[in-house]
Amino acid sequence: MSDIETTRLMPGNGRGQGRRISVLRTQIVTVLVHIFMTSVSTTYWIVLTQYLVDRLAREAGYDNVSSVDHCSSNASDLNTKHANEVQEKVADLETNFSYLQTIPAFFACFLVGSYSDYIGRRVLLLLPIFTQFLLLTLISFIIRFNLNVNLLYAGFALDGIVGSWPAIYIMEFAITADINTAKDSRTTWMYVVLCSGSIMLSGVTLVTSYLIQTLGFFYASLLLTSMGLLNLVIPLLFLQETLVCKPTDRNWNPAFHCHRLFGLYVSKDSRRRRATRVVCLIILVFAVANEMNLVTLDALYQLHEPFCWNALSIGEYTSIRYGVSNIGGALWLTVLRRFLPVEVLAMVGVAFQTSAFAFEAFVTKSWQFYIVPGLLVPNSCVVPVARAMLSLLVTSDQQGAVFSSIGVMETLCSLFTGAAYNQLYRATVSTMPGAIYLLMSSCAAVSFMFFIIYFVIREKPEVQDPSVTNHGGHDQSPLALNT
Repeated sequence: MSDIETTRLMPGNGRGQGRRISVLRTQIVTVLVHIFMTSVSTTYWIVLTQYLVDRLAREAGYDNVSSVDHCSSNASDLNTKHANEVQEKVADLETNFSYLQTIPAFFACFLVGSYSDYIGRRVLLLLPIFTQFLLLTLISFIIRFNLNVNLLYAGFALDGIVGSWPAIYIMEFAITADINTAKDSRTTWMYVVLCSGSIMLSGVTLVTSYLIQTLGFFYASLLLTSMGLLNLVIPLLFLQETLVCKPTDRNWNPAFHCHRLFGLYVSKDSRRRRATRVVCLIILVFAVANEMNLVTLDALYQLHEPFCWNALSIGEYTSIRYGVSNIGGALWLTVLRRFLPVEVLAMVGVAFQTSAFAFEAFVTKSWQFYIVPGLLVPNSCVVPVARAMLSLLVTSDQQGAVFSSIGVMETLCSLFTGAAYNQLYRATVSTMPGAIYLLMSSCAAVSFMFFIIYFVIREKPEVQDPSVTNHGGHDQSPLALNT
């Protein structure tokens, strides 16, 4: 690869020559941050859920209630009742943690995207990565020294104040926009990120589950904490600031930045285009809703009778679920986008998601769980396609605002689902634990209906050169090569 491909001279600030940025190094660092953040953010909920079930069971005087007593052949109704009580308490705790993490993050996301145009991307990326590392460290200390679990409230609140994982996503998109040109192959890079993240997540969940089963919860949490530290050190040492040209006229008024976000949907461009953006945002919200807190609910569901899985079984399933679904989805999209628009493929994926969760609600045998990842293969393209649909509806100077609005809605979605899904599981755990998946199936059905609306109201696509279909490189979507 030539120097022209690996480095780029960023524009100056009017007072001197621009600074040369290593595009390749920035891409690699951004991908590593995404891989570590995705793996850690997903896996620590699996570890924490199983630890809380075990911890609360022991504190209540029940012996291994999560996997033995209520699942044994001579299990009594009383033991089953005790197991249900423990799972209800865990669901309540995780609902509260979700509130403390996502409510502050919701408000932070209103500002983080626009503020990064003034103070830079790097610092606003490092802050949530640092608080995530502190949260992981706190979890490890609680497990190692048997500290009060209420200390977790402080950890989740601190992580939420700086934006948590949505802020990391927003900054990743902003950095990508800074370094990518219209001619870059965004789709290929997206597949690299997606597949690498899926493989890493699959491996990490399997390893942590093995550690829980053989050495205990502490060593699993220690592994995640080490990954969190590595995720902090890599951008701290190797990530360059990609925002070189900072505006001299700085507006710090939060109202101004909020208007930039939501003006896209209520006051800018034609009525048809605004309506199309709203529909695309709704599609994205309902598609994301089923991914929020899914690993936590899966773990609770699989710990419960009649499945009674242990940590290793949960890890193996989670590894297969994410690996098969995402890697298979990348292959699905690569092959079929030659024959069908990616919006149609995403719509088909939503239909498969509807059927997959409806099926999971009525699973009665452990082996039936492994059918679900296969059903979810077409669904893995829905979220990136929905992001691209929104990205292609705005100009290059509106990309930061549109991805900030996406971050706000994803955080709000996480807040709602974290509470609603856990409370529904709590209410139905003793009667029909799988009822929560019927709600997820309903969300997917709503997304499907809005896809139909999208095809009705959207502007007729224009045939154009693929090299000009992106807007600043913010979204690395298959749409970019499908026009």
